[in-house]
Amino acid sequence: MPGASGNRSVRAETGAPERIPRDWWERLEEFLARRHDGAEPGVKPSVGRRIIVAARIPTPRATDDSQLSPHFQVDEFHCHDGTAVPRAAVTALQRLSEDVLEPLREQFGACTVMSGYRPTAYNERIGGAKFSQHIYDLHPSSVAADLIFASGRPSEWADAAEPLCVQGGLGRYPGFIHVDNRGTRARWSG
Repeated sequence: MPGASGNRSVRAETGAPERIPRDWWERLEEFLARRHDGAEPGVKPSVGRRIIVAARIPTPRATDDSQLSPHFQVDEFHCHDGTAVPRAAVTALQRLSEDVLEPLREQFGACTVMSGYRPTAYNERIGGAKFSQHIYDLHPSSVAADLIFASGRPSEWADAAEPLCVQGGLGRYPGFIHVDNRGTRARWSG
């Protein structure tokens, strides 16, 4: 292939990898998805593009130290990529913490939130359901959390959560449980 040996010598000189890591491409794709044409000088975006960009006005985020209940804080539900929970979802998180998480914590000890809020791009990247309750931006009045506890087994946690999630979602998984307060009954196993 013409130029291939030249590319190898340039990579050797600069320390560039033979292949660009997949996570680098994912970060680039996220950056490009957030970027808009108005960021470049002299480029005026189309009317349609300006409407799309206006729809992406940053969502107000909750502060890290917001206390939801005696044992849960907002920052425990922030996304693993560092994105803070949308402020509009805090009330639903308080309900979930008080109605479901606190009673479970009382029975099984300390609780770890394995997954709380997920922005749409992050949820897609990890293969989450398209309209997941973890995407608080889509439905800030109902939120979700994947949980593990200090004692007991996932089957016991799910059995104890059953009466607490009468009008909500309850997912049973081998190492954790999913709970949400969607307002309609949903049950599944993963």
